[in-house]
Parts: sequence; structure tokens; C-alpha cells
Amino acid sequence: MTTIRKKISRPVIFLIVLVPLSILILFNLTVSYYAQIEAEKELIYMAENLPQNFDSNFESAKGMAFSLRNAPSSSSVELITYNRQGKVSKLLKLNENNSFVNDEIAHQAYELVLELSEGEIGSFKYNGSDYYVINIPIEPAPLRNKAIYISKGYFFDDFVFTINLVLLTISVIITVIAIFISTMITKSIAKPIEYITSCIETIKSDEILKLNTNSDSIELKKLSHEINKMNKRIYDAHKSQKLFLNNASHELRTPLMSIRGYADGIEMGIFADTSSTAHIISEEAQKLTKLIDGLLTLGRIENFDFNDKTSLEIFNLKDYMSELVNTYNGYAIAQNIDISCKLEDEVYIIGNDELLRGIFGNVISNGLRYAKSQIDIYIKTIDNNAIILIKNNGEDITNQDKIFERFSKGKGGNFGLGLSIAKTSIEKLGGQIRAYNENGAVFEMLIPIHHR
Repeated sequence: MTTIRKKISRPVIFLIVLVPLSILILFNLTVSYYAQIEAEKELIYMAENLPQNFDSNFESAKGMAFSLRNAPSSSSVELITYNRQGKVSKLLKLNENNSFVNDEIAHQAYELVLELSEGEIGSFKYNGSDYYVINIPIEPAPLRNKAIYISKGYFFDDFVFTINLVLLTISVIITVIAIFISTMITKSIAKPIEYITSCIETIKSDEILKLNTNSDSIELKKLSHEINKMNKRIYDAHKSQKLFLNNASHELRTPLMSIRGYADGIEMGIFADTSSTAHIISEEAQKLTKLIDGLLTLGRIENFDFNDKTSLEIFNLKDYMSELVNTYNGYAIAQNIDISCKLEDEVYIIGNDELLRGIFGNVISNGLRYAKSQIDIYIKTIDNNAIILIKNNGEDITNQDKIFERFSKGKGGNFGLGLSIAKTSIEKLGGQIRAYNENGAVFEMLIPIHHR
């Protein structure tokens, strides 16, 4: 593993060094190739134009020298003549004042040209430089002399060296500047991330953290914003959990204390009528059981995985709601409450029975608790969503903001878990629920439709 600074800077520095070096190498290869081609072209030109300048009737070395002097010449090509023993002749050189040929070069050139046919170009290396030679055909050759043209491939070494030096200097300057700039850029990226990391390491569930990177990077600002939102959710969850535990312990303690008090009274013989006392204990135990069942249901729903397709089914909303209403009709009739349904056909949703009962069952139960005489249920579709309205003609909701919070009980409520279960259940299905007043309480639920 490595730091983000090194992860960014290493490839950048590598490229900064590689690019000038590549340019330098490419330049030298190109110059070398160009020098070779030019040297060969010069030699071929000289050799091809030589015969027309020759006097075919010369009978002495001096006559041959005179003819060669009148042949085409070049500042980058020299002529070497050899006698019959292969020794360099002193008769002439084309570039006498500034010759690049010494005895060793002349000897190597002679050895090479012996292996070449007329007009063929050969090459050899000497002290790191390339030399190119071509055999000059001499007809007739009564003196058995031999003449060659020789060219040095890197005739402009000083020029190339100067260019290389300039390129190297420029490359070093550019590299230093580029490394400095890349270091500053890397720092501007890495420093805010290091700050965010250090803040995350010290984050606490009971504190709200406000990250501010002071960066002009859109991505880093978005990251800081998302971390702040996440921290707020953690804080709210911690606060909600703490409140939940306090309320749960209070709700559990009340029936337990009642049960224990009556049990101790029976044990000490305080109550003469133990039958009625036992009935009270049984009622408190039932309340406790309902509370525990509600908490367990809420826990299961919160851990429900919507991506687990094995636990999901396709429901016809009209059929499901009709069956559910039938289970409450007996209680509704006993309370003189009429439940009417106006449901659209062929509305399908994905869910499971526990979640749907957690939504609709708890909202209908809440309506039965507060309705005076009427509960109306409507199902309609808007776009790709099913809209379910459950209205009752009871009193208006007094605290709409907290109605879905855990243990938030209205007048005549039990434990304050029903509507919290409804909200958690519908959110697991990707839906929403809200409550408002309209001549009584109205609960509006939105659930995505499944298209068959």
C-alpha cells in the first residue's frame, strides 16, 4: 500500500522524465539515420559521376591523380588512393586541410573494400563513429592502383553535441518546473483527502461533524457533503436508538412493575380476591407480550432485505385490501364504524405479507381507534405508483411531525409502535407515507406499481 501523494506523483514524475529523454533519444536516432543516408547518397553520387571525368588513356599515377582531381568533390567525402601494396598513396586527398582520415582508418577502409564489389557500399566503426566506403572502378588500371571514397557518417558531431546539450538543459529545466507543479497539484488533491480521513477517524456517533475542505474540487466538495450527511444520519440514528431504548425500557418496566407488585401482594396475602388479581396480572402480561411482539416485528422489518427475491410476492392490491378489511369488519361493526372501499382493478405491487400488514393493518387499526363512524379506503394509480388513501372522520391529528416516531402515542394509543412499523415497512418497499388533516385524519401511501 502507498499514500495517495505517491500514487499520483510517481507516474507524473516518471512521465516528466520519460518524455524529454525519449525526445533526446529519438532526435539522436533520427540524426544518425539521416547522416547514414546522406553519407551513402554522397558516395553513390560521387561514384556514379566519376567515369565521365576520367581520362581512359592515362598511363601513370600522376595521370590518374589528375583525373581524380577533376572528378566531382564534396566537403564531407575524402578520396584515398592506394598503391599496389595497399599502402596509402601520397598523391592526393580531396580534403587535405581538414582530413578526418588517419592511417588506421585508411587501413580498415582498405581491408573492407577488398571484400566489396564495384559500386557496393560498406561500413565500419572506429572510435564510436561510423565510416562508409565505396570502391571506385578504374579502367584500365595498368598501375594496379586502387582508389576509394570514404565518408564519415557523423560528420557534424559538434553540431549534434551542441543540440544535445541544449535539449538536455531545456529538459532539466522543464523537468524541475514540472516536478514542482505536479508536487503542488498532488498536494492540493492529497491534503483535503488527508484532512477528511483524519476527521473520519475521530468521528463520533453522538456528535455532528461539519467538514469543510476549502477545496475548489467539485468531487471533494461532494465527498465532504456526503460525509456530513452520513454523519448526520449516524447522529440521528444514535439519538433515535437512545430514545428508543429509553422508551422501550420505560414501556417494558411499567407492566413488569405492575406484574411484580401484584405477584408480591398475592405472595404476602395482601389480596383477598386472588382471582381478580390474577386477571390483572394476565392483562399486564398480554400488554407486555404485545409490546415485545411489536418490537420484534419492527426489528425484523428494519433488517428486511428487499433484494432477497425469495421473500417477495406479487400482490393484487384490490384483492389483498379486500381480504384485510374483512378481518377488521367484525371489530368495526361492534364499534358502529363503517369501512367503505373504492378500489381500482388490476393494480399489482411487489412485497410480502408481513410488510403489507405492517403498513395497511396498522393504519386501519389506528383509524378504528379514532374514527367516529366512518373509514374510507381509496386506491388509484398515478404514473407508475399506486396511491392508497385511508381516511377517518375522527379528530384531527395534533402532532403530524412526530406521528410516525417510535413510542409517539396519541390520545388512547397503546405503545406508539404501529405507525412507526407502517412507515418502516413502506420505505422498505420503496414507498412513502404521510398524514394530514381533512375533516379528520388522512393517511396517504405511495407504493411503486409492478407491471406484469
